[in-house]
This record gives sequence, structure tokens and C-alpha cells, in this order.
Amino acid sequence: NDFEYTPAFISDTTERSLLKYKQSYRSTVIWTQSGKYPIRIQTAEIDALGRDSKVDLYESPITVAFAANEISSVQCTASGPGTSGLEAGGNASILIHTRDSYMNDVTVGGAADSFVVWLIFTEPIQRFNYSVEDLNTGKYSSWFIFIKTGSYGIEVLRAGIHISGSPYLIQVSVGDLDPAMTTITGSGIYGGVVSRLTSFKA
Repeated sequence: NDFEYTPAFISDTTERSLLKYKQSYRSTVIWTQSGKYPIRIQTAEIDALGRDSKVDLYESPITVAFAANEISSVQCTASGPGTSGLEAGGNASILIHTRDSYMNDVTVGGAADSFVVWLIFTEPIQRFNYSVEDLNTGKYSSWFIFIKTGSYGIEVLRAGIHISGSPYLIQVSVGDLDPAMTTITGSGIYGGVVSRLTSFKA
């Protein structure tokens, strides 16, 4: 009998073949998109009236699941204040999103040791390495606190290769007013002479 094999999703790079192998048939499919897919396998038969018909094989359709492939450094991205800028005193957190070479999201952890996050001070130039936390979801995080305004560089690498968007150049701006850190100066804080101008600066 003739067999028909119909995957629910076929991309331009998907290959299909159906080969006879010792009284059975073997099908080879290359998926480029992760997820769950129904597959229907049918035989071509002729019914009692002589008409062509298709009949599902036993247990067809079936559902198959495909996970993402290995992490691709150049397809990974990062988000958060640590990649876009923030105010002094804020948490410069970075969330790393991992993907394979087909842009499928990787949903399992275990690769924290392959990531490196560098914080680069520009005046003077200094480099500091920060640890990366595995969130066990295919995502990884790192964070640090900036206390001085200025320009900083952030590098996120995996296996020695920059991820997409890295290196990042961020600006740390002045934070909210802190009364406890505010001072005043000038003769006006000590008093003055009636009808004469006195002043102070905060």
C-alpha cells in the first residue's frame, strides 16, 4: 500500500522522506521549530465502490514533541536595566534569554558556567567579572549596583562569543534626591544683618 505522511508544520528547511525498510516504512523529518505537533499517517485504499480512500493507521494521528537544539551564542539576547541604563543606586539587572540556531527558546538550564558578564568602567578603564545565576528555565540572570553616574560598558559572552547586542553601552544618571545626603553652604546658614541680603546653597 501507499503511505501518506503529513506533519502539521513544514518549514522551507524541513526534509521529508518515506523509505521502505524490511516490510515496513521509515520516515525521516528534520524539524526547525520546537513544540508539539500532530502527525497523521494514512494508507491509500480502494473502498467497496472502487473509490480511492485514505485510512488512518492504528493510533494515528499521534502527537510528537520537539525541544530546542543546543544554545547558539549569537541568537541569545539580554534585557533589563543593565543593558539599557538606569539611575544611580538602582539594580542593574540583566536577564539572558537563550535560543538555538533556529531561534527556538531553550527552556532548560545547566549552562550558567558558559556565560560571562563583564562590567567595564570607562574612567579609568577597569573590568569586573560578575557571576551568572541559572534560573533553570533557559534564562540566566546577573546584577550589580551602580553608585556613580557616568558611562559604562557591559559585555555578555557565552563560550567566549558575544551574544546578540553585546557589548552594551549604558548611562547611569543622577538618582532621586536623598535628604540625608544633601548639604547646604553659605553665610545664610549662620545668620546675617537686618536689611542685607544673605543666602545659602543646597
